[in-house]
Amino acid sequence: MTAITLPAKELSWLTKPAFESKKRTVTVEVTTRVHFYGTFWDGGSRNVYRAVRLADGNVASLETGSSPWTAAAEGKSVELEPGIAIVEESIFQGKHMPLRVYLHPANAAPLLGSKA
Repeated sequence: MTAITLPAKELSWLTKPAFESKKRTVTVEVTTRVHFYGTFWDGGSRNVYRAVRLADGNVASLETGSSPWTAAAEGKSVELEPGIAIVEESIFQGKHMPLRVYLHPANAAPLLGSKA
């Protein structure tokens, strides 16, 4: 897995449909698999995941539930398909952390150019 960090404005076309992000950085991870964790509130922390179709920017939210017994996606992993990006927003003890974008290797070079 390869990870690079960019200013949020460089990927706003991708992250904005999923999450409003001002003055934050974005970490891009090039991978074929995404593991969902921390999907329910616990001690002021949680992760929210949204899928973005790269062709048209359509967004789908992951139904995560609000507790360990209703968090259907918690602990699951999925294969990342070309043409789809997963955007993760982490809130750690009430503080918004940098967005994380998971990209399939087939999409990384065209989207990131020389940065990948």
